[in-house]
Amino acid sequence: MEDSGEQLALSAESLAALQSFYAEKHQKQAEFDRFAKLAQFNSQKTQDDQEPLNPIEIITEDWQLSQFWYDDKTTDFYVDLTRPHLQANSLILFISSPTAFLGFKKTFPNYQNVALMEIDDRFSVYKDQFIKYDYLKPLNFPNAQNLKGKASFILMDPPFLNEDCLTKFAITTRFLSDPNTQTLLSTGIVMTSLAKKFGLHETNFEPTHRSRLSNKFKAFTNFQNDKLKWI
Repeated sequence: MEDSGEQLALSAESLAALQSFYAEKHQKQAEFDRFAKLAQFNSQKTQDDQEPLNPIEIITEDWQLSQFWYDDKTTDFYVDLTRPHLQANSLILFISSPTAFLGFKKTFPNYQNVALMEIDDRFSVYKDQFIKYDYLKPLNFPNAQNLKGKASFILMDPPFLNEDCLTKFAITTRFLSDPNTQTLLSTGIVMTSLAKKFGLHETNFEPTHRSRLSNKFKAFTNFQNDKLKWI
C-alpha cells in the first residue's frame, strides 16, 4: 500500500501543475484579446489620427512555431523597402513574417492591398489580409489561383533553417511572382548556398531580433537599391 503522505504530495504537485496550466492559458487569452482589440482599433484609424500602436508589443512569440520577432530597426528597414510599390496599389505579401506585416500596418494603416501568409491563427484578426499558410503545402492556400503571379513585393522568413523548408517557400514565392516581382528572403546565413540556387543574392543588411538570437541572419534579394546592396 502506498504511503498516504506520498499520495498527498503527488496530488499537490498535480494541482500546482494544473493551476499553472490554467494561469498560462488565461494569460494567453488576455494577451490575444488585447491584440485583437488593438488590431481592430488600428484598422479604423485615418491619416489624421495619432500614430497607431504596434500590436507586436503585446503578443508573444510562439517558439513552437519558431517565431522570433524582428527588432524595430529591422522592421523599419523592411517596411521602407515596400514604399516604391505603394503608388500603383501593388500587392505586397509577407510570408511567415508577422513582425514586418504589423510594422507595415502601423506605418501604412490605410493600405489595403497587402496580406500576411501565416500559419498562426492569432493573426486571423486581420481578416481578408490574413491568408492561412502552411509551408508543408506550398501551393495549397486560400485564393491561390487569384494570387498567382500577382505579387509586386514578397518578404519571406522561413521558420526553420533547413533545405526542405526553404525549398517549399521558394515554390510558393515563384507561384506568386511575375518576372518583375521583388523578393526578399530573411533567413540564417547558413542558408546562403541554397538561397543563391534560387536566384537570390546576399546583401549588406543583417536582420536582428528582439530576442537577440545567436545565429547570424542575412537578407537575400533579387533586387538592389541605394541602401540595400549585393555583396
